[in-house]
Amino acid sequence: MHAYKEQPRTKLTLIRRLIETDSKVLTIKVDKKRLVRRDAHELYNDLTLLLIEKAFAVTGTDRIVLTAPMKDTDESQKELFIAAIENAFGEAIEVYIKKPHEAKSLQVADCASWGLFRYYEYGDDTYYTMLKPILHEYDY
Repeated sequence: MHAYKEQPRTKLTLIRRLIETDSKVLTIKVDKKRLVRRDAHELYNDLTLLLIEKAFAVTGTDRIVLTAPMKDTDESQKELFIAAIENAFGEAIEVYIKKPHEAKSLQVADCASWGLFRYYEYGDDTYYTMLKPILHEYDY
C-alpha cells in the first residue's frame, strides 16, 4: 500500500482503525526555508533520534522496537543510521530496517504521514483532523 495511490475510502478506513488502537503519531515539522544546509543522511539521523526521545517520553516505556524504512541502498549509510541509534539508546532500542512491503507498520506510517503532508502543504485537514487525538507535533 502506498497512500498516494490508494482510494480515499481505504485511507480513511486505515486512519479510523489506527485511532481505535492505543497508537500515537509523532511528527516533527521542519521549515525547509529556515533549515541550514546539511547532509540529508545526517538530518534524517538527527530527526530520528529526536523522535525516539519523544517516543520514550510520550509512551513512558523503557524499551522501543523501531522499524525504519529502507531509504537508502547504501549499506554504509544504513550502518551509520543504526549505529547512531544504538549509541544514543543502547539496549533500550531494537532497530529493523525494512522495505515498506515487508512491514505493515511502515505502510500505516506512510498513510499518516501522507495525511499530515496534505494538511501542511495544501490545507486539506481531512486526515489531520482525524489524527489529531493521537498526534504529538514538534517543531525542529
